Amino acid sequence: MQQSKIIAVFDYYHTAQAAARELLDDGIPREDVQLQSNFATGAAGGAVEETFPNQHREGGIRGFFHRLFGGHDDYAHYEEAVRRGSTVVVVTAPPELMDRAVEILNQHGAVDIDRRVTSYREAGWREYYPNAPAYSAEEAERERERYQATGEGQTIPVVQEELEIGKRVVRRGGVRIYTEVVEEPVEEQVDLQEEHVRVDRRAVDREVTPAEAAEMREQTIEVSETVEEPVVSKRARVKEEVIIGKEVTNRKQKVTDKVRRTNVKVEKLDERRN
Repeated sequence: MQQSKIIAVFDYYHTAQAAARELLDDGIPREDVQLQSNFATGAAGGAVEETFPNQHREGGIRGFFHRLFGGHDDYAHYEEAVRRGSTVVVVTAPPELMDRAVEILNQHGAVDIDRRVTSYREAGWREYYPNAPAYSAEEAERERERYQATGEGQTIPVVQEELEIGKRVVRRGGVRIYTEVVEEPVEEQVDLQEEHVRVDRRAVDREVTPAEAAEMREQTIEVSETVEEPVVSKRARVKEEVIIGKEVTNRKQKVTDKVRRTNVKVEKLDERRN
């Protein structure tokens, strides 16, 4: 089942905790609701309760956001919010519970992280430093009062959905090619020669020549016999090539869906009404 993550930021831990409890009441499993906050200085404005303990896994809060956002730079905004005393709620929800989860988080006062980061920058903040000290409870409360004084959050958003169509590569099949070495018998005919010594005697009756008389001594004569044997050698030759390639074709597909938008109606009140 496809799951989506919703990330919300709350100024106070107790409001984040109340939102998390309502999410559980609406059917989202406990393991799919995570709270991250900094209780070391009391800036979160609440205490750890057994239902939603801070999940200090490998790497701490910084490691948690790195795993959540991967290589995206937005994780630093949420780390800075935690440093300043805010509480981050991460919800993993199936599509059918997504809208309800967003509604619950907004009802409990989730802040707009982009507007909040803009406020940080207006006050001189440039980027998140892991070694920067966490806010004390007094510093965090003064900052919350500043947001309230500027009226942050007192807005009615006019929302319109836009249809965004992307593409993803899905493996539909392919070809797997194996090569193997096999042996097969072969036969060839080869002509071989053999030499054999043949000794013949024949009867003669003639005078001995001087040369033959000189050879009248003891001697040994050796005559070698030879035979040819087959010598087998092998050489490899390329007989065929298998060429592997891909052919790319394009196709058009119509995508239809529905988008929603918020209509705002302004009704003028009768001045004569009390």
